[in-house]
Amino acid sequence: MITTTYNEEYFDRYRRLKPDTLPCFSLIMKYLDLNSNDTLLDIGCGVGDWAGEFSKLDASTVGMDAYREPLMRARGAHPDVDFVRADASALPFRDGAFSKVSCLSVIEHVDMPDLLLQEIARVMRQNSTTVLITPDSRSAIHRFAVVHDPTHKRLYNTQEFAALMSRVFGLETLEKTSLTNKLGPLSRLIKSEIIVRARRKP
Repeated sequence: MITTTYNEEYFDRYRRLKPDTLPCFSLIMKYLDLNSNDTLLDIGCGVGDWAGEFSKLDASTVGMDAYREPLMRARGAHPDVDFVRADASALPFRDGAFSKVSCLSVIEHVDMPDLLLQEIARVMRQNSTTVLITPDSRSAIHRFAVVHDPTHKRLYNTQEFAALMSRVFGLETLEKTSLTNKLGPLSRLIKSEIIVRARRKP
């Protein structure tokens, strides 16, 4: 179960973080490589802005979150997306239901990351693609404890995240990016994120 706090501060922050303004946007879209034949599940969709961007590419998109408050806003803002309230550790979808799965800035919040990954793999079709992004524990903001997020259960460095993902998936690409460019060229050093593209193992 993901533990977080949804309040006006949270919603104000995410109103400012529109996906198409973020440095990682083009990389995530390239990795997912969506088209009209895709069915995509966006796990931990929050207020639905990423799911909304995915649906613009004519992919059949489902946004899923464990909390009512962000889903209420998501449904109002993105009517072309189907939104479902559910726990990521027990996804309410049949095996092989999706051709693509996104799980962006979620895995660091869960108590049982292996179970989350197993559920992602279960709802993916054979040889389909998943894209995950998570904070890099070795970036300066985390290494020197500049900011502490009490909802984080665990942060990973690149080696740890690769090892975790490899238990369930075949890794294709793993690299560092950034969720913000507020700090200019230093953004990637001070607050970097790890992004991975992987495929379901046969």
